[in-house]
Amino acid sequence: MTAAGAAVRRTEQPAPPACLWEMASAFPTVLENVRLRRVERPLRVGIPHAMGFYEHGPVWARMFAMLGCDVVFSPLTSRQILDWGVRAAATEFCLPVKVLAGHVCALDGKVDVIFLPRYLSSAAGEMSCPKACALPDVVRLSMEHPVEVLEVAVDPDRFRDAHEAVELGPVAARLGLPEETVRAALAQAGCRQAAAAPELPGRTIVLLGHPYVLEDPCVSMELAQKLRGRGFGVAVPRDLPYAERRADVHPYDGKAFYTIGLDILGAAHAFARRPEVRGMIYLSPFGCGVDALAAAHVEQHLREGGRRIPFMKLTVDEQTGEAGFDTRVEAFLDMMEE
Repeated sequence: MTAAGAAVRRTEQPAPPACLWEMASAFPTVLENVRLRRVERPLRVGIPHAMGFYEHGPVWARMFAMLGCDVVFSPLTSRQILDWGVRAAATEFCLPVKVLAGHVCALDGKVDVIFLPRYLSSAAGEMSCPKACALPDVVRLSMEHPVEVLEVAVDPDRFRDAHEAVELGPVAARLGLPEETVRAALAQAGCRQAAAAPELPGRTIVLLGHPYVLEDPCVSMELAQKLRGRGFGVAVPRDLPYAERRADVHPYDGKAFYTIGLDILGAAHAFARRPEVRGMIYLSPFGCGVDALAAAHVEQHLREGGRRIPFMKLTVDEQTGEAGFDTRVEAFLDMMEE
């Protein structure tokens, strides 16, 4: 991938947010008796198809729809969106943040507000990536002209009560609704059953990394599809229940660490015990400090464990070429099949 040269218009420990939604029974879960404000034109809320979208985007979208808003998603990441983000965001930011900036450019002028949660923490004793804490500010500073960013703060590490873990005051104020109405909509939107451990096919490769890297076809260069095309099953950390992802997070058991790092470590340890797993690939954006720590621990665990599971780390950024990427993947698969 290369940046385009043309100028663009910059247009009981609490569980992490995914599990916060599962605690919806603590909130009012019906809106039948709530009279939502009627407006001539509903507020158009833009949700970028990047970063936290891959974990909680559908929940936020359902919440806004229940509150009478029109929800607009940016399209899947494309070369053009990536190029917009590369030109808009500061060079020092990692690839996923640049991709987010590109998605905001894609929504610019099409919506009334851009919705961006500020994930300050995901559970007691767990930390969010510093860039995830500052995404609303990054977007405001990256655009050449002012854009209205609607943000909420998610911080269960500070607010142990699940009722307060998501600060919804700005949304309520923007919509002119009581905060309890917004909170009830979020609770109902987030109701879902906890995930069950997946059944793995006989030959499975585990992909490790951030959801917004693994599940974005452009950023991941469709790695999962390529592996399936070679006859392998694919599993990712989010396929496992939260409790299983926290059962063994050595060497960070009982220590403060980043949520995504704990997800990756716990999943790697759990999947390593599954006989169906034939290899692991860690896909990381260049310069990610969390991945630098987690990947080293995963590699050490696999090297010192009872099973010698093949492992490869792939690093991507806006300059990564797909031909070289595919060559490394093919070589890894050939080695596994020898």
